[in-house]
Amino acid sequence: MFSHAIKRASLIAAAAAMAVGLGATQASASPWTFTPQHPYYKGSDPRGNFTAQIKYDTGKFQMGWQLSAAVAAPATGLMNETADLTCNGRRVAHDSHPGVSPRYFLHMSAPLGSRWTSCNWDLKVHETFPIPRGTRTVDLDFPFIVTLV
Repeated sequence: MFSHAIKRASLIAAAAAMAVGLGATQASASPWTFTPQHPYYKGSDPRGNFTAQIKYDTGKFQMGWQLSAAVAAPATGLMNETADLTCNGRRVAHDSHPGVSPRYFLHMSAPLGSRWTSCNWDLKVHETFPIPRGTRTVDLDFPFIVTLV
């Protein structure tokens, strides 16, 4: 049987490994390409579920993101969330929700404007909430481009 010290060390090591994985972003990933034939993206990983789409008839970007139950479970309080959509590094939309449940379904819609096919777009979501002995931070980075072909 494990001693309390060994159990505690194992839990701390597991939590540290999970925190490193949760803090990682996809900054080095290739951007997703939206086309009229493929205007939708859906993805999930251990952190949560993400969807995004381009509404070609209106020129809008729409997205949704929700943390997984496992990631949100240790929360001991409310979450603060911010989301920024940038075009070539310049912010064109911002969304913020302080004091929401860690299971909050973040959703956002933003017009892409007249330069929607000439931008290197990037959506960055930053979420923090208290957990026992600290704060959990979850970052999402979704680079994308929009084409008309």
